[in-house]
Amino acid sequence: MVKALIILFLTVAVFGTASYFVYELYVKPERALRAEKQRGPPALPPDPALPEFAACLELKKKGNTAATRAALAEFIEHYPRSTKADEARDLLGEINADLFFSQAPAPEKQLYIVAKNDVLNRVAMRTHSTPELIFRSNNLTGSMLRIGQKLVIAPADFTTVISLKENKVTLFNAKRFFKQYRILAVPARDGTAAVQKRTGKVVAKLATDSAGNRVTFQDKGYAGALHEVSLSIPGHSLYAVPAEPKPAARNGIGLAAEDMEEIGVLLKKNDPVTIE
Repeated sequence: MVKALIILFLTVAVFGTASYFVYELYVKPERALRAEKQRGPPALPPDPALPEFAACLELKKKGNTAATRAALAEFIEHYPRSTKADEARDLLGEINADLFFSQAPAPEKQLYIVAKNDVLNRVAMRTHSTPELIFRSNNLTGSMLRIGQKLVIAPADFTTVISLKENKVTLFNAKRFFKQYRILAVPARDGTAAVQKRTGKVVAKLATDSAGNRVTFQDKGYAGALHEVSLSIPGHSLYAVPAEPKPAARNGIGLAAEDMEEIGVLLKKNDPVTIE
């Protein structure tokens, strides 16, 4: 009887110990993992920049464009990792473009008085702008300029950064953020290959109407044309992706047609470009 009890005790001890280790090594971690999945990802810590961004939105709501522009630029500089940084860049880009494409005053703009023998290309070179930008922002209807005519001109000292990782094309004017655009199409490549940083420059600009005819900024069809910017980086260009019909696959970086229209007006030959 005693021997039987000892055997029973040893059996319980052995299997009990084994069960304990099975529970600790397998069952318990599995249950903990399942519970963690059910709880979902941990809540992110609050963004300390949210009050600053709310202040920017309040300025925009009041219609204070100059103050909103300055506040957004400061926000992006101080809080580049904020959850609202991307939205801030979008808002600032819209303001920058609106100012550039209008006669509205801005600190970087200058007033140019047309002199004898002035033509748009010459004025653009003197003021570090583009003929297309001067034409559009001053609501000109023809290429002829009048002596004494007043032009409001914004400098176009642009650098373009194409980020294939973030699917964005970002323009910087005089090394300051100007506007970002979403990429819609990129060249096919090996998904395992890392994107190599490459630098180049703008080689040429082209705009074509719906019939495929080339148009210039002085033509009526220029506003709705499909724009393309050729780059010195082999196999790459910036081109407009029309809404309809669906275009065939091609090399280059595709953006929305309205975005390429802006880019085509702002960039000029030899502007630096980086792909990363």
